[in-house]
Amino acid sequence: MNTTRWFRIGAGIAIALLLLVVARSLVVLPSPGEMRLRRMDALRVSHLDAITASLDAWYKDHGQLPAGLEALPAATRELVLTDPVTGNGYGYEVLDERRYRLCATFAAASPGVERAAATQGGWYHAAGEACWDLDVRVR
Repeated sequence: MNTTRWFRIGAGIAIALLLLVVARSLVVLPSPGEMRLRRMDALRVSHLDAITASLDAWYKDHGQLPAGLEALPAATRELVLTDPVTGNGYGYEVLDERRYRLCATFAAASPGVERAAATQGGWYHAAGEACWDLDVRVR
């Protein structure tokens, strides 16, 4: 009888641990919809990287920033200037001779957005519209 009691206690603990692991994995793993939103946000960041590189090259060749993103040369048409979900153009504004503002609308906050103020770098963003004031990088 003592062995049966210990077996039941052990089985109960094992089942409780299994349920805890399953419940924890459901909380930690993002849903398929959330994963899609994260992929779209990652694609937006990739577009912003490509746009900044194109603007740097434009500045190096022309000595000034273009008035609009559509002025970037046809050779860089693999450059995506519109949001992958909405089709709206990314925001762009010339601030001065070497500075510009680039904006996009994100579905979710980027991981580590709390650190953005401390790091002063990267494409950290909250959900919604985010803008960055950037300097031309001429190498």
